[in-house]
Amino acid sequence: MGIIREKKPKSSSSSPSSTSPCADLRAAYHNCFNRWYSEKFVKGQWQKEECVAEWQKNIWRTST
Repeated sequence: MGIIREKKPKSSSSSPSSTSPCADLRAAYHNCFNRWYSEKFVKGQWQKEECVAEWQKNIWRTST
């Protein structure tokens, strides 16, 4: 069982240029992970490492 999170509506006043680089990296990783999880992992195709580049960028962001 997973945790289902309610999606927050995006405000119309925010634009891509107003988001922080950290938020962009986090979103890129989460999008990649969610795509991998729904398209590969649940079908038993989880041997290949995916989203490694996104993960490394996200970890770098949190370690600095």
